[in-house]
Amino acid sequence: MRLKDTGIEHHFSQAVESLIGAADIRVRIKSAYLDFSPILVDEVPSDLGEKYNALLRDLTRMDGAGGKVEATLRAMDDAQCELLAMRIFELYELIHEMTTLDDYDADRASDLE
Repeated sequence: MRLKDTGIEHHFSQAVESLIGAADIRVRIKSAYLDFSPILVDEVPSDLGEKYNALLRDLTRMDGAGGKVEATLRAMDDAQCELLAMRIFELYELIHEMTTLDDYDADRASDLE
């Protein structure tokens, strides 16, 4: 199955869109999390699995009112939240690049047939 067919890029594209705006960074990150959290770790390409797993782990470290993500984000300062948002964007970039290469390879293979 091609990466494009999994929907992972779409989920992360939505997550990046959620990060854009004037709302508090914590609200934007929680929204982004809701966009990409349906993706299971084993659905992510193996070379990105650890980055994705670390992101999920770092977003759900704390327990508290409103759930793990809200409690974790409340415990972070703005600089930590900004770094977390950057990690989400970087993961999207890697997934997008892999999807683009996958499309290119598929097109090239069909040209050779």
